[in-house]
Amino acid sequence: MPNIRDEADAAVRAARVVELKAEGLTFEQIAAQVGYSGESGARQAYKRHLARNRTHDLEVFRDGEDWKLDRVERELFAVLLADHFAQSYGRVIVHPKTGEPLHDAAPKIAAANAIVRLSERRSRMRGGDAPMRQVTEEVTEDMLQAEMARINAMAETMERELIESGAIDRSE
Repeated sequence: MPNIRDEADAAVRAARVVELKAEGLTFEQIAAQVGYSGESGARQAYKRHLARNRTHDLEVFRDGEDWKLDRVERELFAVLLADHFAQSYGRVIVHPKTGEPLHDAAPKIAAANAIVRLSERRSRMRGGDAPMRQVTEEVTEDMLQAEMARINAMAETMERELIESGAIDRSE
């Protein structure tokens, strides 16, 4: 008969395996840290725990992914904010007249594109890309005629007011 204490300990260890995997550790690293004899034990505990605790572990996984994406995003912003100079054969290229180093925009462009992709990934993972609701309206010929009549009436009123104020002269 299985010992309840052993089952509880196994459940706690398996939950820790899932947390460490979400942080990006390998199963070999997890096994050493949690106390499994090898990576296959950690891998099996991971699979068993996910099968039993899908909803909670999905949140743990997402939190781990968020943590990793945050780290990558910080690095990308550092690249985006840093100065980068054009180089050729390991030497900085300078402007022939001013002697100032020429800036290289390529690393900033690459970082900006990566930040956009990272943001899209995070949004998909967190459900931020849910379809937007759109409202459409059918426009009938009667609706168009009514709108044209309204616009013509406004134009006639404006013209009459301009003539009365002397802004335009229609006496010709």
